[in-house]
Amino acid sequence: MVLGRLRCDQYTILWSARDGLGKNLESTESSRVYWHSRRGMLELDLILVPFVETCYESLAESDQASYRALLDCEDTELYAWLMQRKEPQSEDLKAIVQRIVQHHASAAGT
Repeated sequence: MVLGRLRCDQYTILWSARDGLGKNLESTESSRVYWHSRRGMLELDLILVPFVETCYESLAESDQASYRALLDCEDTELYAWLMQRKEPQSEDLKAIVQRIVQHHASAAGT
């Protein structure tokens, strides 16, 4: 069952309830976190979506709360933090940003 379609000049992306978090996407909270991780800014999507797909469910509850708090931040702030141009003031946000950056680096093979 296709839930949505995103189309631009070069790409057509279809997604369904089985995309991303797979069976875990059925929970309301996981679904909300997954969709809020899709920011609409390609650079952020390429970092946040793989992290939430592979790591979010295994995070401690406090880290999940930090990730959810991170999603409430502005895209410009997220971009600066994830590109390591600035650091968040909150220690909790610093820790989750560091985990996301490390995950991205390891997934990219650097």
